[in-house]
Amino acid sequence: MDPANLCRICNSSTSKYTCPKCNILYCSVNCYRAPSHQQCSETFYRDCVTEELASRGLNRSDPQAIEEVQRMHEILKKMNEALIPDGGNDDGLEDGEEPQEDGVEEGIDSDDEDDEGPDLAARLEGIDLDNPDAIWTCLTSDGRQEFEMLLKTGDIQNVIPSFQPWWEIRIPKTLIVDMDETRPEENQLKHPAVLENIPSFDTLSKKPPSPCLPHNLYNILSSYTCTVRFFNGEHHLTPVEATKYLIQNSATLKNNANFDDNEQAVKSVIAECDGGDGLPPWEEIACDVEKIMDGPYEARRDPVYVKAALSDIHRLMEQAKHSVSKSKNVSAELGENLDKKKLVAIIRKIDFFLSFVNAV
Repeated sequence: MDPANLCRICNSSTSKYTCPKCNILYCSVNCYRAPSHQQCSETFYRDCVTEELASRGLNRSDPQAIEEVQRMHEILKKMNEALIPDGGNDDGLEDGEEPQEDGVEEGIDSDDEDDEGPDLAARLEGIDLDNPDAIWTCLTSDGRQEFEMLLKTGDIQNVIPSFQPWWEIRIPKTLIVDMDETRPEENQLKHPAVLENIPSFDTLSKKPPSPCLPHNLYNILSSYTCTVRFFNGEHHLTPVEATKYLIQNSATLKNNANFDDNEQAVKSVIAECDGGDGLPPWEEIACDVEKIMDGPYEARRDPVYVKAALSDIHRLMEQAKHSVSKSKNVSAELGENLDKKKLVAIIRKIDFFLSFVNAV
């Protein structure tokens, strides 16, 4: 094993990623969350909470902002109480105690909330809610400890807003469909825009498509769905890291690997990612890919979702290429196994698959 590629946190596995904040090499999500790397992981999750406020259009002059921050603080506090062993049963309840309807113990009564509210509001007065460090300084010592407990246990994921991938949106069947008429449900589709001017497949290849192409496409889409879920739908905020993650877990993109069936194409993604560290079971990944392959319509298959996914990959990699082109140390940005020349070649491969899908 090359010492230069060793994970700088566990010092036992080959590194696969680079922290965008401190540039340390690491191999897995567990290492990213390690106590020695806590400063960066804390900042990441604080940013997630703060970005959620910003995504709702809240600012410090909006009274709703105080309520939202207080609600998040209460969630943190209740979840932390559930994590601390108190001698009760395995389900966290004392003997004979009935669970609450919302699934959370009644750890804070209404009087506590009233007492906490004005104090929190006073601390947040004049604070820039777009500044995660400013919000962090407003938390009490107990509040910070509660947040850090969630980081250490990994349960911080339960605080991050739930994410619904765009490919899960489906348009139900109707008895009569006018193919030339736009249905109201189609306005609810949230898939990435499909690239325009997709070249004809026969202009890119004079040979008929290889039988392995559909399975290789399955491998790429499997890695794509894992990437989107891993970054909670915000992969375009960190295009270099997301691109590296996507390429690392797709043997077709990384090594030009070919597959003979879809199952192996999916399982390969899990194998590339340390045996599935942080990934769902292969059946769930395959389910995501099948939804993309089916498209938005329950009545018929449509390739629009496949083209949307490939277009999203194209844009993500173009963002990464543009980002590293401004860097003085490209190898430090992309890693030793990926350079700008190879990235350009992979983008061309994505365009090739776009042409293939468009021609089918």
